[in-house]
Amino acid sequence: MALEKRDDPSNPSADYLAMQPDWELISDIRAGVRAIKAKGEKYLPKYERESQSEYKRRLACTPWRPEFVDALRNLCSKPFTKEVTLQGAPSQRIKDIAEDVDGKGNSLNRFSSGVFTDGVADGLTAIYVTYPDAEPAATQAEEKASGVRPYWVTIKADDILALYTKKVGERDVVTEARFKECEVKAEGFAETASERVRWIRMDEGGKPIWTLFEKKVDTSGNVTWPPVGNGALTISEIPISLFFTGERSGNYRVKPPLSDLANMQIEIYWALSREDEILTYAGSPMLKAVGMSPPQPTQAPVTVDGRQHLVEQPASEITVGPRTILFAPPAGDGVQPDWDFIQPDAANIEAVSKSVQGKIEHFRRLALQPQTPSSGTVTATSAAIDAAKAHSAVEAWAGGLKDALEQAFVYTAMWLKEDAKTEVSVHTDFGVDLESADEFSNLISMKKNGDLSQRTLWQEGQRRGILGPQFDIDKEPEEIAKDQEGLEPEDHPE
Repeated sequence: MALEKRDDPSNPSADYLAMQPDWELISDIRAGVRAIKAKGEKYLPKYERESQSEYKRRLACTPWRPEFVDALRNLCSKPFTKEVTLQGAPSQRIKDIAEDVDGKGNSLNRFSSGVFTDGVADGLTAIYVTYPDAEPAATQAEEKASGVRPYWVTIKADDILALYTKKVGERDVVTEARFKECEVKAEGFAETASERVRWIRMDEGGKPIWTLFEKKVDTSGNVTWPPVGNGALTISEIPISLFFTGERSGNYRVKPPLSDLANMQIEIYWALSREDEILTYAGSPMLKAVGMSPPQPTQAPVTVDGRQHLVEQPASEITVGPRTILFAPPAGDGVQPDWDFIQPDAANIEAVSKSVQGKIEHFRRLALQPQTPSSGTVTATSAAIDAAKAHSAVEAWAGGLKDALEQAFVYTAMWLKEDAKTEVSVHTDFGVDLESADEFSNLISMKKNGDLSQRTLWQEGQRRGILGPQFDIDKEPEEIAKDQEGLEPEDHPE
């Protein structure tokens, strides 16, 4: 017996159902060629009169070009050309957590990169700042002794079944959320996966509480979702920090910023299928016989038990290929017999290939990927404009990531019972990527001419990544002075 929707914790919200088709398409594209081809006609429609065997052959042979994944990778790598770092006045405990924010060995920089990529692909993602068993130690000393501390969990968009927020001041605060979880257990040499849903909401007293449900299926196939855990959070808010990149409407409904590109990726897939078919026929021309009838079956006498019978012999086959000679028999009707090949016009093949390449170029332009100027195609000006568009979009997303990370540290500080003093530095100065290689040489010349201070030169060197993150502008004059005094490196203080 099916559960009523109001009693089923896995029941998705209207926002989820509206976004699910985009998420499914983007997820399949990111999963790669096997996932796409496993969906068969969903992404490569079957022709009306095409046989199933011919369709399977075409599906298997159609090429796949991961343009979407390449564009996503290029866009999402920009903020991480420099490491995400802590600013402000973070405590030592916050610094320690930043070295392994998820309890799985991932630093703040690596964790942030995954959050950013998922957020750009799906339009949103969330960071859930939780605590083992949601029961923190009563004192800092007990926490340190136990070795237990808060950790971050990424919640992908397609795992968020429902989410509701309200405005508190200038920010959105989560008031209720349901999201999918999965627990995998080893049973001997096998594995079992349990489907779970975590429900977090505010109680009547304004305190956050949680319930964990697990899917059960009985022998009759009936599905139930009994609770397998519950409790209360000891902080004042639901610790979910949201990162949006899409156009938001409703509670958390968004349009993924790259959803149109995902559909263009499928258009490229179709175009490649047509191109491959044409090249298949072009590479396998058909032999044409002019003025000749096709070979016919013949009858030959065969003796069986002392008696002759006429047995039909199949028509002879014409062999085409290397080391084969074809003869044209004489025709009696005055038509000169001849052999020839039928194959597609080379101009048509070229037109189809150009069409495919044109779709890929349009994709890359709309993917906000700066292009390298080449003769007769993209001008330096248009390439610079495309680069500026890319930088503008990614800069806005990177700013949103910074806000989401800082809010996650606010929740971390709540669990640790300390004041939130942590800020996060996320690289957004992509303008230096457009500069030529001799740009910094010009700055050095300005310094020599007295038009630029040494400190400003160092700052510009750090901005461009020429000087590493360990370079300390305030300590460098002291180091230079020691070098000038002739001290050995080992005499320098740590």
